Amino acid sequence: MERKTFSYSQYLRSLHRDIGYFVIGLTVIFTLSGLLLVFRDTAFLKYPSVVKKDLQTEMGTGEVQSALKLKRVTVVDTEGETYRIVSGNEQIGIYDLVSGKAEYTTYTYPILVNKLNMLHKATFASAHSFLAIIYGILLLFLALSPLCFHRPGSRLFRRSLTYLGGGLVFAVAAIALV
Repeated sequence: MERKTFSYSQYLRSLHRDIGYFVIGLTVIFTLSGLLLVFRDTAFLKYPSVVKKDLQTEMGTGEVQSALKLKRVTVVDTEGETYRIVSGNEQIGIYDLVSGKAEYTTYTYPILVNKLNMLHKATFASAHSFLAIIYGILLLFLALSPLCFHRPGSRLFRRSLTYLGGGLVFAVAAIALV
């Protein structure tokens, strides 16, 4: 039986195909989480949850804001014994100066959606950052390996470079418009 020999190009094509199939699941997950993150400033798929915290009494507005650790929230002084907790133009809660009790409403994702978003927003300190790093390396390989499929100077190689240039120009234009 005669042994078949593979060229470098055929080997890269096989590797490209196999890695492509391997990353399909990750691509679906990262795509879904990326799409959900586009709507993170809306109430899409979120449900309200009331949070009650016991803070120190007689705190200033800045101290209450620091203690609550909420993003995009302002604590506003009012006449009387309460502060208003405001997000945008909407009051989401109150802080009672006398009792030290703060009560506010937040909107959170269901657990599965929240995990998807945390995966997409992974930092090096995250427990699952290795997954994002491996996925990024595999995508880089998938993006660059087709450049080795065709001989330099051939019609298909020039066509590949044309599409590559078009993709780069599109990406730069999209970034410049933001």
